[in-house]
Amino acid sequence: MNSIDIAIWDDPITRAAFDPIDSSTQSVCRSSFVSVESCIDRVRAGTADVAVIPASEALSHSVEFDIHGDWALSSWSNPDALIDRQPPGTHRRVHIDPAGRHPYVAFVAAVILKEHYGLEVARASDSDAHTDVRPLPPGTPLDPGVHIDLSSEWSELNGYPMVWALMIARKGGFILPVHRALEQWIRSTELRIPDDRERTVRLRLDNVAAASLTELGDYLYYYGESSRIPVFSPVSSPSERTIDE
Repeated sequence: MNSIDIAIWDDPITRAAFDPIDSSTQSVCRSSFVSVESCIDRVRAGTADVAVIPASEALSHSVEFDIHGDWALSSWSNPDALIDRQPPGTHRRVHIDPAGRHPYVAFVAAVILKEHYGLEVARASDSDAHTDVRPLPPGTPLDPGVHIDLSSEWSELNGYPMVWALMIARKGGFILPVHRALEQWIRSTELRIPDDRERTVRLRLDNVAAASLTELGDYLYYYGESSRIPVFSPVSSPSERTIDE
């Protein structure tokens, strides 16, 4: 195996970690930003070896795909995941407008607004009955009195960093050559993360990230996004003694 292909969920959160794509690793990992649907379709069709997709999608597709056991994109705070804080006197019922972002961002916003602020979140848009809330454009300066940082609020609510994305492959797809290439890619990415973004870009699936995913699975079930509580069962890293097939 000379190189692997990685399809990355195209979102400001993932671009903060992986854009610009490191040219020094292109001989090992060829990566591209595409829609979540394209990420899943490419892995399913075999035109991508792995994909970086929203954690909610990875959990919901865990029967079909393997989830990498060493890697996750999480954050304690994140300037690319902001929404407006509702001022006093507005409707206590809100509707989350994804504003072009994946529904996972809107789902996290709904959990935060309901669990942390006691707001009722409407599923359908009805301007007479609620206030619309939208994710803010990337690069919006955080004003704590006006904006809500979804990652920061999640960590206050649950005590863990917000896990935004996981890495999937076809069943049995994380063979040793793939794992080696991903390790090189992740190490290169970590070296390029500025010191002031260490809390906003975390790339390892450690104990606190795994605990956060357990909480996420519960919310997905209790909020009706999943018919069952998703079971987070990542695959372990292949041993150096693994026989390549």
